[in-house]
Amino acid sequence: MEDAAKLQADVDNFFPDALWKLFSLAPEQLSLAELVTHRRVRNWLVAAESSLRGDRYAEAIKASAVAFKLYLICAERDHAQIHGGLSREHSSEPWSGLASDVEDEIRELRSVILGALYGVNMADYRRFTRHTPRVSIMLSGTFELWQPYEEKVTKEVATFCVRFAIDGVLTMQQNRLSPIFDFRERPTYAVRVVQPVELIVSPTEKPEVIRPATVGEVLFAFENPKGGAFVRVRDGEDVAYLPASAVVQVDRAVGAPPEDADH
Repeated sequence: MEDAAKLQADVDNFFPDALWKLFSLAPEQLSLAELVTHRRVRNWLVAAESSLRGDRYAEAIKASAVAFKLYLICAERDHAQIHGGLSREHSSEPWSGLASDVEDEIRELRSVILGALYGVNMADYRRFTRHTPRVSIMLSGTFELWQPYEEKVTKEVATFCVRFAIDGVLTMQQNRLSPIFDFRERPTYAVRVVQPVELIVSPTEKPEVIRPATVGEVLFAFENPKGGAFVRVRDGEDVAYLPASAVVQVDRAVGAPPEDADH
């Protein structure tokens, strides 16, 4: 019995010890979210897990909702020639409010259908949407959250939402097909980063950071860096901004940048 207990202890300790010795990581630092290739989605999933570990359950479900919606937008782009799921400006005509409501409902139905096409468990998706706020992605790439009612978020609910978001995104990532036609705007300039700076979603008062840019890296830009205070660049599947003062134009990009690695 003593030998069996010692063997059990050795087995239990082997993985944590090896993980720490080889990678200086604790077991709780490992996350399936790190397997998500879309950087902005991965950021939100990691934030959701961090909030869950910190017992900030309301923040955890909000972050998981944003991550899942962002990836659904990518899936919609693969299947549609229009930017489904993006908020639009509507006319001030008397019927425009009804048209907006109908469009919102169609957009939500399209998201459900696409999720099913990509293999997402629809029963879990229904439960996920029951607890998470509605997310509207704006044309600028920023988002708005709308919570129709407030409920006390328990650890069980938050854990389910975070796990569903991670599993759902990984499922969609695995089952995505490259679009036959890429209707995205194509960058026309190449710029090199010359000073430490962050890539952001949009130049707002409190911008969302996608990642730090590395001095010396080359990015593909949509505008001449001499044309304004910020430059739009392609960063994987994201469109990001960085200060024009932090880059220099190095060469005119010929055609499209290399194939995205985030599919």
